[in-house]
Amino acid sequence: MHRRIGSSLMMRRYDNACLTRPTETPLALVIVNGVGFVPGFAALWPRATVTICADGGANKLHDVWKAKFVPQYVKGDLDSLRPEVADYFESKGTVIVKDPDQESNDLDKCLHLLQTLQSSMADNIKLKVLVLGAMGGRFDQEIQNINALYRWSSVFESMTLFSDHTSATLLLPGTHLIRPNFDVETRTCGLIPLGGVCKSVTTKGLKWDMTDFETTIGGFVSTSNHCLSDEITVENSDPLVWTTELQPL
Repeated sequence: MHRRIGSSLMMRRYDNACLTRPTETPLALVIVNGVGFVPGFAALWPRATVTICADGGANKLHDVWKAKFVPQYVKGDLDSLRPEVADYFESKGTVIVKDPDQESNDLDKCLHLLQTLQSSMADNIKLKVLVLGAMGGRFDQEIQNINALYRWSSVFESMTLFSDHTSATLLLPGTHLIRPNFDVETRTCGLIPLGGVCKSVTTKGLKWDMTDFETTIGGFVSTSNHCLSDEITVENSDPLVWTTELQPL
């Protein structure tokens, strides 16, 4: 997933190809108790190597899809999981893990589990993690999900938050080659400095490209931008959230 540019700079590649076709990188789906799932969810589920519901996310999966999809795991403090949902999924082979720790949220608990599962995979393979239903609900929960991007993205091959309408992933400092999946994504995008000031960002392939721009909340922020190219290059000195609009279901 990485290649060298010149002698010292690493270029990281990022795309959402997995939403519409099989990819070599194993997928992990984490369903949280937010709004919706992701476009193409029914086709995506069978391609996942690991499927986890974060506590009340199991209720949502059960209620929306009935008996069609059964997660491998449900994990959380289980204060939201309904007893009849727990009984149903357990009868189908789901492993339900109660973690009462109140210093971590249910998504963190699931990501800890994924980290453990990833460590046992052959050839040091890393997972591509998709967190479904992560945006569009309560604002404090949405911010906690974004916080997880900052805490966990470096642990996995990549980590992306999804709702039915948008995606968000963290671009760590460096140079990134982004190939949007226009079968699912529109050309609307943004680069958001949610973790603090990004002292320098330079882009290529956007309608409103930036050259050595400083971006910060309370100052300049690139929202409602537009992908002109099928490949977008972003070079950033500090972490930035790359977000795209998804096409209607």
